[in-house]
Amino acid sequence: MCCSDGGEVVVKLLMGDSDLSTPFVEIVGKVVDNSTIQKACCISLGQELDLQLVDQVINLIHEPKYFNNIFS
Repeated sequence: MCCSDGGEVVVKLLMGDSDLSTPFVEIVGKVVDNSTIQKACCISLGQELDLQLVDQVINLIHEPKYFNNIFS
């Protein structure tokens, strides 16, 4: 699976998983190792998504000057 930052990860699915019906999804799960996620659930994000914008938002919310205002 491709990530918003251009990286790739392996997503371990459960037997019979069919949640991946759209090209863009958010995977919620547990990190297994540096390149693998054990899927807990999947959220469909539709047919079109600006991955560069997603990556910019992710980077911004992790900036200390914004993080404390958003998650305090």
